[in-house]
Amino acid sequence: MTEQGGQPPHEPGEGSRPEKEAPTQPQPPALPAWPQPGAAPAQPQPHPPALPAWPQPGAAPAQPQPPPGWHPQHPPAPWPPQSAAPPAHYAYPPGPPARKEPAIAVLISFFVPGVGHLYAGDTNTGVLLLAIYFGILVLDLFLFFTIIGILLFVLTIPASLIVWIYAMVDSYAKATAYNRSWGLP
Repeated sequence: MTEQGGQPPHEPGEGSRPEKEAPTQPQPPALPAWPQPGAAPAQPQPHPPALPAWPQPGAAPAQPQPPPGWHPQHPPAPWPPQSAAPPAHYAYPPGPPARKEPAIAVLISFFVPGVGHLYAGDTNTGVLLLAIYFGILVLDLFLFFTIIGILLFVLTIPASLIVWIYAMVDSYAKATAYNRSWGLP
């Protein structure tokens, strides 16, 4: 069976769509031909420029060079940079230290034992008294609700009172000694 015009009939899906042309893929560049035996040798191809060598361990880094023909307009600055003023001289000599009031040292130690010593300039004793006082306080708070804690609390009350009174009396003495050592009234 043929249709008019002598063409065979086509199936219902054939020929109803136009055929797409296959996409063309780019071809890789052609490789150079192998030399023929007895032919003259080909000219050598120039190699790409060599990469700089890796710096050796412990070697100083290479300094960049300016392009040829370039000249700096100013001479290079000294390294390390120099400061404008000499480091050991001041415009005004340091004055005497400020007076430490013994009453303020006692008042501070009344609220927080050890801080009065820090005010009076005795850092080591101040930190030690702070550590002892707050160590007793933390121990009491953690163990207060146990049987041993109640007994320990009864024993640590006199210890914390001793630390508290000692901090107030000694901070007064340290502030007075500080003032005497500097010749302050």
